Amino acid sequence: MAQIPPHAKPTPPPAAKPSPALGPAGESPDIPDTVAALLRHAEAETGAAAAQLFEQAARAALRKGLVVPAIRALERASGLLAGAPSDAALRARVELDLGRAFEEQLGRLDAALLHYQRAFKLNTANAAPLQRGRKIYWDLGDLNMVSKLFELELASLRERNQSDDSVLALALEYARRRLQQGHDPEGAAAALQ
Repeated sequence: MAQIPPHAKPTPPPAAKPSPALGPAGESPDIPDTVAALLRHAEAETGAAAAQLFEQAARAALRKGLVVPAIRALERASGLLAGAPSDAALRARVELDLGRAFEEQLGRLDAALLHYQRAFKLNTANAAPLQRGRKIYWDLGDLNMVSKLFELELASLRERNQSDDSVLALALEYARRRLQQGHDPEGAAAALQ
């Protein structure tokens, strides 16, 4: 057997980089400079201003494919806003973003549904969390929860005195689903009342 000369021996592979993680000031060699700068700036701020910077950092991190730092930044933003009722709309947006990240990036439907629920409770005028939750339950085959979320959205539209067209369009969609996929003509008729 031929021996490999010492100068031709393969070098060991480089050590694996640690997964992206946020340090106390968002410093990590794995986080791009723009994201790290936003995180450092967010750490220097307080309240809603800090939360908005954490949200921007999270979006920048997601664009770079850095899911864990993005989620941590969004969780930090939500935590900063938890005690401020005046910032409920901003926190609702952050919770919706957290739900999307858990659903789309990690496939964690349980966590996604929790964040969608929080987002809707914080801002009942935004139907997006209900719609996303409804889709998850539909994909899981839980028609009971799909119906509950349709009913919740219809009630929300009616409470906010939305146009008859938007209420009717949602009621028609709900009735159509109950009739076609749920084989429930009585439920479909009830949805149109």
